[in-house]
Amino acid sequence: MHVACELVLEELAKYLEIFLIESNAHWLRLHFVRIHQESFQNVKLLKLQEWCNNISVKYLNKIFESENFTSLQENALVSLIKRDDLQMEEVKIWNYIIKWGIAQNPDLSSDPEDWSNESFLALKSTLKNCLPLIRYFQMSALPPRVILTQELPHRSTETFSNVINEEHAAEIASWIDKKADTYSMTNNPYEFKLLRGSRDGFTLEEYEIFQIHEKAM
Repeated sequence: MHVACELVLEELAKYLEIFLIESNAHWLRLHFVRIHQESFQNVKLLKLQEWCNNISVKYLNKIFESENFTSLQENALVSLIKRDDLQMEEVKIWNYIIKWGIAQNPDLSSDPEDWSNESFLALKSTLKNCLPLIRYFQMSALPPRVILTQELPHRSTETFSNVINEEHAAEIASWIDKKADTYSMTNNPYEFKLLRGSRDGFTLEEYEIFQIHEKAM
């Protein structure tokens, strides 16, 4: 498959990906570490990357606790933490990302208490593609301001509706645009503004009216 990619035989590479996933999933699992590493070394093996991420999500602790975690390629880490279905506390994800970032900077002390302002900036530079994917609003304590990013995911900390949630809103947005694939909560192009609705219990009078409009870019 790597030979096919190197020779730019994209159709053949795609066929081999599908064949492996659909007919040799057991073999892929037996050689997961190698498959994971090699799939993210080639930007064209998108189906294998997705397959690996789907497996990783189910065994997230094993991935983060693995001896090889800090040698994980950046694009593999980003591809994983950008997902909305990670079943792990955000602060734990944050700690693992910091662990990975420190490992990429061998000159940094393992104890942040010993860091200078330049140390924080070096870590921020290393994690520039990871920081925007952290759900800071789900953490009780914010990281040091010097490494916070302004490109935070657009998420609401308050429930905007008693009837539908963010996932429902994303699905409705997909209906509006007649998309075959459902928008994720992070790329929903529409904003749902509650105009009127009741707050307590289900009654005959309970209903909610939304104004739906495209988000300002």
